[in-house]
Amino acid sequence: MRSVKEGARILRSAHGNVPLSLLLDTNLSDPDFFDRAMMNIEPDSPHLNNDGFMSVSFQSNRPIALKKFQQFLDYQLPENVFRAKGILWFDDSPLRHVFQLSGKRFTIDDSEWVTPQKNQMVLIGRKLDKLFLLQRLNDCLVR
Repeated sequence: MRSVKEGARILRSAHGNVPLSLLLDTNLSDPDFFDRAMMNIEPDSPHLNNDGFMSVSFQSNRPIALKKFQQFLDYQLPENVFRAKGILWFDDSPLRHVFQLSGKRFTIDDSEWVTPQKNQMVLIGRKLDKLFLLQRLNDCLVR
């Protein structure tokens, strides 16, 4: 990379996980921007909001019904959701599930729980309907 662009920043990532602001923000001349982004501290980015880019966070202390979540992904997830990631707790599994979505592709990796079971997920996209997304995700929870 540096042979093509002197001074290029090279990021190490797992599964291409890079802070959204490093991909979309144009304020790279700010000397502290890179450090804040890598620490997941978002700088003020009014143009991101003006362009309609946003995130929706979802949390729950109740497990998710796997079949309902699969239906959400297959039939209800809006096209304007570009990225999603999170830790999921499915009712029929004792494992912790790390969820990654990019476009229409997703992966779910399993591991043991080391913290109390809960769901934490963020969806990133453009002009998202927060209420719709939260309602659909709440519909996936076990009653």
